[in-house]
Amino acid sequence: MDWLSSIVGAVNDFFAALIAIISFIAWKKVGFKAPTYIHAIAVISSVVGALLAFLGHISDAEHGSKAIWLVVVFPICTYFFFGFLGGGTVMANNEDDYVKGTEK
Repeated sequence: MDWLSSIVGAVNDFFAALIAIISFIAWKKVGFKAPTYIHAIAVISSVVGALLAFLGHISDAEHGSKAIWLVVVFPICTYFFFGFLGGGTVMANNEDDYVKGTEK
């Protein structure tokens, strides 16, 4: 049964990535740019990841050297989740503009 949970996890990850890519394509299509505060949150999350990686390194944790990935993964998660929420908002607003006849 362990292989089944691995397959389900891989399929889930694939669809999550696919939805994120579609959201980012929707952004680009309508000319939407991420607000400055999203970039600020990504920088802050990168700093938090760096601090956690440093703590993992100095604590002699078993996998402390792998914690450096937190510096990259945290900002990616910020943009990823903003892509889900922001992408849906962009598509909803674009459809409203299209219905009103103010297509860009």
